[in-house]
Amino acid sequence: MADVESHKVVDNVADCVKAVDDLLRGSVVAVNCEGINLGKKGRLTLLQVAKQDGFVYLFNVFVEPKVFTEGQLKSFLENKATTKVFHACSKDSAALKCQYDVMLVNVFDVQAAQYVIDKSEGRQLPSHQNLLNLCRVYTDVTSLEGKEEVQAKWYKADGAYWAKTELSPEMIDNACADVRILLPEVYDKLKGTLGEKELWGEFNERVEFELNYRWNENVKYDKYEETMTTIRNILHQFSTKNTSNVELDDIKNEDIIQALKQIPTREVGQFPGTVMKLKKQSLKRGMDELEQALTEKADSFVPLGRHFGMLDNVKNSPDPAVSMAAGRLKVKLEEILKTDLITKYDETTPGNYISEDEKRYVRRLPSSTGTSSAVNPVLRHLYNVSIDSYVEEIETLRQKLRREGSRFRLNHADLRQCKYYISAPGVPERLKTKAKLFLDELQDAGYLAAPRRRSGYQFGF
Repeated sequence: MADVESHKVVDNVADCVKAVDDLLRGSVVAVNCEGINLGKKGRLTLLQVAKQDGFVYLFNVFVEPKVFTEGQLKSFLENKATTKVFHACSKDSAALKCQYDVMLVNVFDVQAAQYVIDKSEGRQLPSHQNLLNLCRVYTDVTSLEGKEEVQAKWYKADGAYWAKTELSPEMIDNACADVRILLPEVYDKLKGTLGEKELWGEFNERVEFELNYRWNENVKYDKYEETMTTIRNILHQFSTKNTSNVELDDIKNEDIIQALKQIPTREVGQFPGTVMKLKKQSLKRGMDELEQALTEKADSFVPLGRHFGMLDNVKNSPDPAVSMAAGRLKVKLEEILKTDLITKYDETTPGNYISEDEKRYVRRLPSSTGTSSAVNPVLRHLYNVSIDSYVEEIETLRQKLRREGSRFRLNHADLRQCKYYISAPGVPERLKTKAKLFLDELQDAGYLAAPRRRSGYQFGF
């Protein structure tokens, strides 16, 4: 049960001004955001800030978005004097920047700190540790126990869990726990290690990347190319030192395992045959692990985009038995996802409440899904609002082109996506027409010069 003495819900401007004044008295706070598929497009609805004494302010942005401007929350988050401790700040930063024009300043990201420390100890592709696993190394995590199960439950049951005018005791407990856990032990110990190892330069560079890459395509692309270069180097070095007899189970080096997992299948042909063999084994292992998790969790399993992406890779396997097994497993995941969509959404759900993973599934359904009376009405609605959201995004770009004229800049991701809408089969006519209209206007304005190649991004309907 939530402790009313250790937190305050702030849902009006006057209380926000007082809360900000209180927070400015301290030099370090812990911050986290919640929302509906939080990110550049996913709506931010709640912002939590913990003081060093454990008191937490819960700013209900869903009720009163003016807390950022009139409530002075924006100026606080951009204040250079206060250190804001986050875990994995990238989605929070994208939502704050793109929805409320807040650019976070003086951020200490504990995930980024652990990443830099791991690199200093020899890792080339460190993992990004989740909140529970990272904090377990540095402090007692009793307050986070059971969190993942609770998250999975509400994710499948309520697509608007964090969009509430009043927060439930469960919501308050979870929101407070996510920020309280970061102070003081986790922050102090990671800060101390960065100082001892003289890693502040590398850390600040990593944080700057985390703050920008989810909303700035150029930053994302540059880091992607850097990571792919590292992966290629790891595999080249490995292949020169190992014979074709090596098996995936023989490999203990986590960097090599991660490189095999992350290297795109289309690039494997650039390496000796050993890498191709191990890539197949890596895909097979991933599928086996997914199937085991699906068996253990059954309908409580949460299908994610990375699961479908991995299965699509396995389906391209030259081994017919493996390819067919991947196809069957994908059908199971799609059935679970379809059931989840119908359960947690309704016929009034806004398009921006649907995650990108869910939209990718919905938009691959037959175009008749949007009109057929035989289709579940919720699924029919989700299909239509998903397609409409893509149409609206293109229209927004068209209007921006008309406003800015020669100052207009179109990122390569949006350009390739529009081209795909025109050429891909099964695209609804209204989306295809809108994309063609926009590209015609770009052509007339002389904006369709060939872009530089960005081999890592894939788009599809």
